[in-house]
Amino acid sequence: MCDRVETMSPHQSIRGALSAVIGRVPASGEVQLLLASILAGSGWLFSVNALNGLPPLSFIGSRFMLAGLMIYLVMGLPSLRALRSVWKNLLLSSVAMAAAMTLWIVGLKHTSHIGVAAFITATGNLMVPLAGVAMFRWRLARRSLISLAVSGCGLALLFLNADASFAAPDVLFLISAVLWAVSLVLVREKTRGVSAAATSAVQLFCTGGIVSIGAAFLEDLPTAIPTASTLGWFLASVVLSTCLRFVLQFQGQSRTVPAKAGMMMIFEPVWAMVFAFLFVGTPLSPVQAVGCAIIFAAVAREALAKSAPGG
Repeated sequence: MCDRVETMSPHQSIRGALSAVIGRVPASGEVQLLLASILAGSGWLFSVNALNGLPPLSFIGSRFMLAGLMIYLVMGLPSLRALRSVWKNLLLSSVAMAAAMTLWIVGLKHTSHIGVAAFITATGNLMVPLAGVAMFRWRLARRSLISLAVSGCGLALLFLNADASFAAPDVLFLISAVLWAVSLVLVREKTRGVSAAATSAVQLFCTGGIVSIGAAFLEDLPTAIPTASTLGWFLASVVLSTCLRFVLQFQGQSRTVPAKAGMMMIFEPVWAMVFAFLFVGTPLSPVQAVGCAIIFAAVAREALAKSAPGG
């Protein structure tokens, strides 16, 4: 009797590799959200470099659509029929996320105050538990509200300076932050029982599709083929800061209370600033260092505290 050697297809190999990576991540929601915040922070670096050769809306639309398709194909998800009970909520969440990303990129194109823009954008994750209270009457412990307020002060030190002022594009960033929070609340509240991978695949693909439709009317396609460097940054943003990030974020959100989830993702701008300091040479002022320390202390306080139900 001869031994039979079974070979794996490239698709199965990729699926196995990604499943192995996700499988090695600890089941702790806090750890998964911390890793998601690191990947999200790296996304700023990837996006800035990719946008040097790609139109903004086309970049975001194709990035999200490709990420959703990759998650669906690689993870071997069940039939989309399993999502029939939640597809309306996923679509609504996708519309909110697509609008948030569109307003963000349009505001970024016209703003002259990057610090104020980054501050307002970063508050989107802080708004998640507050949006949950307004939309679905989530319960928040007093301790959590204090931690959220302290984190807000840390963000202000991180991004705002003496000449900071509120300009017209900042209204777009504020609406974008609110819509971002609404989209995450809908995912958490209305997709219970659906895997994080399935949720990520559908929402990212739908969000990318909506933004891409807008890009078709508002942008012209590049006249030249993007360089290898631009494509490399684009793929890094798709695989790391979109695919893996959102699977970990949605999975982490389902395993911890809303306040903790919002607090853990506040690390995103801190990581973005760290990566900018390490790889771009952007200086870090003493005031910004204090802001990082305050955010770290507030997040650590919330992460290590025992959670009240719903809070």
